[in-house]
Amino acid sequence: MATPEDYTVEIARLERLLNAGVTSGNTDGRSATFDLAAIRQRLAELKSAQFTAGLGDGYYRPRNATIDLSGA
Repeated sequence: MATPEDYTVEIARLERLLNAGVTSGNTDGRSATFDLAAIRQRLAELKSAQFTAGLGDGYYRPRNATIDLSGA
């Protein structure tokens, strides 16, 4: 099973692309085009997977809070 650290490098790389705001580049005769919407979607997927991978470490966040109002 993947650990949260496994996603860190790819998340950082995608965040650098988004922060640069570059949609295309040309270096040494080779061109690259980036779809920023697809990058955002992949980044969201990786962050979700990173969070889910952390759940196996004993971290648990309940969906609902339970409050005891019985006065005991």
